[in-house]
Amino acid sequence: MVEKLLELDPNDSMLAIANMMKKRIIMPAHLMYDGCDPHLFEHFAVVAQRLEVYTRHDYADILEFLIDRWALEKLKGIKGEAKRAQDFVCGLPPKIKRLKESR
Repeated sequence: MVEKLLELDPNDSMLAIANMMKKRIIMPAHLMYDGCDPHLFEHFAVVAQRLEVYTRHDYADILEFLIDRWALEKLKGIKGEAKRAQDFVCGLPPKIKRLKESR
């Protein structure tokens, strides 16, 4: 579906992808609640990161896969704000990986 949207309207599709990435993707587990700890998801996320169950590197790898799958770096005909959005999204994986390395 994303491929078709990018084909039909690459400018607005690229803006939508960048907007989603800037606002961050909310994980469904974010709504976890055990009736006691309002910060349960944050604790879960820290444990998952420390155990390397799901790390920033995994997130960056998934993002790289989607950028390649949707050929975002190769989009033609995008201009202005959409071009800046393309640069932003395609530049995220290396930034995320550097965050991992600096911790």
